[in-house]
Amino acid sequence: MKLVATAALLVSWAVSPVVAADPELLKYVGSDAKEVAGIYVDRAVNSPLGLFALSQIGQDSREMQDFVAATGFDPRRDVRELLMASPGGQGKKTGIIIARGVFSGVQIGAAALERGGIKESYNGVDVYRIMTGRGQSSTSWFAFPEASIGLLGNEAMVKAAIDRRATASALDARLADKAQTAGSRYDAWFASLGQPNVGFGKARLPQDSLELISGGITLGQVVQLSAEAVMRTEKDAQSVVELIRFLTGMAQFQQQRNPELARILSLLQNAQTKMDGTTVVFSTSAPEADIESIFRGPRKTASVHR
Repeated sequence: MKLVATAALLVSWAVSPVVAADPELLKYVGSDAKEVAGIYVDRAVNSPLGLFALSQIGQDSREMQDFVAATGFDPRRDVRELLMASPGGQGKKTGIIIARGVFSGVQIGAAALERGGIKESYNGVDVYRIMTGRGQSSTSWFAFPEASIGLLGNEAMVKAAIDRRATASALDARLADKAQTAGSRYDAWFASLGQPNVGFGKARLPQDSLELISGGITLGQVVQLSAEAVMRTEKDAQSVVELIRFLTGMAQFQQQRNPELARILSLLQNAQTKMDGTTVVFSTSAPEADIESIFRGPRKTASVHR
């Protein structure tokens, strides 16, 4: 039973947002959420990059076939949208995945029980506990509070989400706004309230200067990435612009020393950064074929021995 691994694969196809996020999914997000992200899976998996990703993970492997046969659930076909939420914070990895799709809940639950899972009833909903991770060292919980809604996370977050079926908590207005406008712009999206002491390596932003960062990816023959950071002051915004310029300069320097890194950084050749008041907007794009080539790795040439 590898629901966690399957969800992780779905997320990686669009990489860590498309129509407004489904309000039926948003109502399961707690008011303590500081980070949210979404993927319109049906669009992502049918994009050129999504089809390539499927070909690389062995979509017709025996493991996948056994999973589909046991559960009656094929994530490539049956999941329409994923919404992920987390309270955020450094060092915290807790979060919940909320999915909209077609689920054979009874069959999935039975498959979990056959593999050592445990079922209990909570607030009128069957909740399942399964062992996951390497060596079955972690515990995850899943439930289907509605026929077309699936929840996956730790015990506390899944049960809290079930409690919100009738009375949805108030998601931060800034995050809710990004979720509502994501669909018209992206295939995969994210939004996060500012965390203190954000930075990249030794390059750091001023303490508590970031209020909100959001953005997303549009998949197609050309893959487009955009992000914007809302800063506390214009001075803070200028610091972000300078940080990006610093990182770009370092990247160009590293390209000369590391040819393999140069292949990845070449995707930033169309990058643009602009400042509008306290907001910094970053965007870049690259042909989908170029991204495929990076995941394929450098071509190996056959050596000839004389």
